[in-house]
Amino acid sequence: MGNLSKYQKLNNSFEQDELIFHVGSDAGFYSEFNNMVLAIAYCLKYRIKFLLYSEDANFGYKEGWTDFFLPFCDEVTSKFHRKHNLRYVDPFFLSHGFDRIKVLLYRLSHKHTYLTSDLFYRFRTVDFQRMFFSIPELGIDGNLRDISRYIIEMIYQFNENTELE
Repeated sequence: MGNLSKYQKLNNSFEQDELIFHVGSDAGFYSEFNNMVLAIAYCLKYRIKFLLYSEDANFGYKEGWTDFFLPFCDEVTSKFHRKHNLRYVDPFFLSHGFDRIKVLLYRLSHKHTYLTSDLFYRFRTVDFQRMFFSIPELGIDGNLRDISRYIIEMIYQFNENTELE
């Protein structure tokens, strides 16, 4: 079983909590990619299912992530995430009127779902950078660089069209 298959099996086994990560919403590609790698590492450490929202990715032209890369996890397509799943700020406090009600209803009906802003600063801390990662299902025992290397090798895989170009 390859690294991607092992990761997908493990990721899909996390049933309690999930993160819907909005990639391509705010910064340049490699900044977005770096933060996504950190988010995946965080999710593996704390056994949180990682899901992706990339439909409106600023680096995409039609599909988002899969415009250039092979899929590596389930993708969410709800338009809610375009406007309300932000990188830095809790969307409830940023929204007004009916939008605030939509965010509140989403939060109430998705109690075990994190949005990008819920965890963004947690995986950007110095404490997180210094953690040790032991994920026997993936053969990982090491620091953040070790797990990041594993994740990058697994997800930075061009799709057929990109590979041909």
